[in-house]
Amino acid sequence: MTRQLIYAGGYLESKEAFKYELVNAIYPSDKLLSEAKKIAGNIGKNSLYAIKNSKKAFNDCLQKNIDKAILILENCLVIALKLKNIKLIWKFP
Repeated sequence: MTRQLIYAGGYLESKEAFKYELVNAIYPSDKLLSEAKKIAGNIGKNSLYAIKNSKKAFNDCLQKNIDKAILILENCLVIALKLKNIKLIWKFP
């Protein structure tokens, strides 16, 4: 669906975008700003280092095959857990 939208252009109603998981939630216009601020507040509770490296990992994964992408995300998880002094109790297969 996303490739079709990118290549051919087009428009989706919000409910259809939600159905295809292109958006996480739908809010009425009068609640949109307050909900966006809540999400931004939750993101802002994380360290800048964690946010920056999460974004980098996801962007890097877009350029890799699935095996390499899993390794990148696994390394980010290990680093994040070490920063919080949490013992790694599982790993990706």
